[in-house]
Amino acid sequence: MVTEQQAVDDLLNRGLVDWVSLHDVVWYGTHGHIDAASQGLVMSVLRRLFTDDLMVPGDLGEECFEDWPGSREDWLDRAHAQLEDFGWAPMGDGLWLRLTNRGSERAEATS
Repeated sequence: MVTEQQAVDDLLNRGLVDWVSLHDVVWYGTHGHIDAASQGLVMSVLRRLFTDDLMVPGDLGEECFEDWPGSREDWLDRAHAQLEDFGWAPMGDGLWLRLTNRGSERAEATS
């Protein structure tokens, strides 16, 4: 099973190239094996990305990335609700993540 750190590092590196989809978060946290443990890992990864100010969730707008309003806990609750709605298989639907300056610095330092 992948570790939280590995999934975070993989997502940060992916974020250097483009915005990261909810599907990517699920893949890097589960590698296709969805069970209670891997779901917990996905949520831990999202919590770490949000609380360490590495990535911000949002939606793809008409012209740009639109950050979600609210607190980090609001983001986590909303992300979890999306995962549940999609049966943990978002397949391109749901939130997107963009790197923060801190996330970019961290990704560049570890790549």
